[in-house]
Amino acid sequence: MNNKNTTAALEDLTLEAQLEAVRAEREQARSKRFCRSRLDPYRAQLEVLRFSYHASFKELQLWLLHVKRLKITKSAIVQRFQHWTKDCARNHGETSKAAD
Repeated sequence: MNNKNTTAALEDLTLEAQLEAVRAEREQARSKRFCRSRLDPYRAQLEVLRFSYHASFKELQLWLLHVKRLKITKSAIVQRFQHWTKDCARNHGETSKAAD
């Protein structure tokens, strides 16, 4: 009787350890990796053109093509601006929490 209880307890412990391993693996897979973009070196210039001079995304695309010799789609520029905006909002949210 005691041997069965010990075996069952060990199996439960093993199952719990296996579950923890699966959870750790899922957490690692869920964590976002930083992916560099070809637009990152030009971020400051693109933001100035977009927000100070009200350049359209098509104009940014043409500027990159003619001035920087970088051929990239307009949708890639839009997506990168969205990524930068989301990243900026996330960073500001963390600093305001740290200040409290």
